[in-house]
Amino acid sequence: MSIQTTTLAFLAFAVAMPLATGANAQQTRTFVSAAGNDANACNRAAPCLTFAGAFAKTNAGGEINCLNVGSYGGLTITRSVAIVCDNVVATLLGTGTDVITVNAGANDRVTLSGLDIKTGASAAGINVSQVGVLRVSNTRVRNGTNGIIFGPTNGASLFISDSDISHNGNISFGSGVAVAPSGAGGANVHI
Repeated sequence: MSIQTTTLAFLAFAVAMPLATGANAQQTRTFVSAAGNDANACNRAAPCLTFAGAFAKTNAGGEINCLNVGSYGGLTITRSVAIVCDNVVATLLGTGTDVITVNAGANDRVTLSGLDIKTGASAAGINVSQVGVLRVSNTRVRNGTNGIIFGPTNGASLFISDSDISHNGNISFGSGVAVAPSGAGGANVHI
């Protein structure tokens, strides 16, 4: 083997190594399970335990699915993602803090479907400060001061369908869905 051939083989290996590492860290589709572990690859055979663990391993624009009934923890969403758990009960419990916070890019799209969000006093089930489009479907949001706070700083859209947003707030404050855009772009809301 010549020096030139050895050098080319080494360079090919050196270039392929970082690509392989990145491909393992980020996937288009990840999974969570009540018996999962966030140290896993988050694929179907080795699912994560929490949405936060799966989100860290999901590409922008990817999808997180639930394999079974479980409580998958809160999450801060910072890029496009779909969390789809329509065929199981995916519970997210809050204890005085917002359960799902969305602070993504102005062009990002976020889908939340098949979730059961239970939060506590002084908190929201879903709190949005920035997103391009948020779609909430087949989801239950309850027991918080606010079910959903949609306060984007850009011209964003919220679509809610087939969802139950109830038992939020009290007589003097709080709401099921609070629409309060803080930027000049406003908000488009379809319920």
